[in-house]
Amino acid sequence: MNIKKEILFRVRFAFIFIFLVSLGIIYSIFHLQFNESEKWGKKSENINFKYDIIQASRGNILSDDGSILATSLPFYKLAFDPSIPEEEIFDFGIDSLSYNLSLFFQDKSMNEYKRIITKARDNGRR
Repeated sequence: MNIKKEILFRVRFAFIFIFLVSLGIIYSIFHLQFNESEKWGKKSENINFKYDIIQASRGNILSDDGSILATSLPFYKLAFDPSIPEEEIFDFGIDSLSYNLSLFFQDKSMNEYKRIITKARDNGRR
């Protein structure tokens, strides 16, 4: 019976400890959210981001005698999701987009591009 009381004491102690730690975490969250939100909001406004374009190091992997072992070629996939713009914006810009695509690629007419993009929008495709 003594072992049972000892185990029960340890379980209760662990439960109370975890409960108190949880209360401390909840208190900290509310304190940050409601008491210090102005302070951290002002601090976040002063943070400046600097964006730089960093050229990737691309090229050939050469062996010790100078012959090419491997080369890297960039491959990009460009996608357009016509279901994202609202109906008004889509209708306003579809003609100019179709016209400029037909001028740039010169493989389809403006009406073909417009039909393809509108059909993709109706089907929910990119």
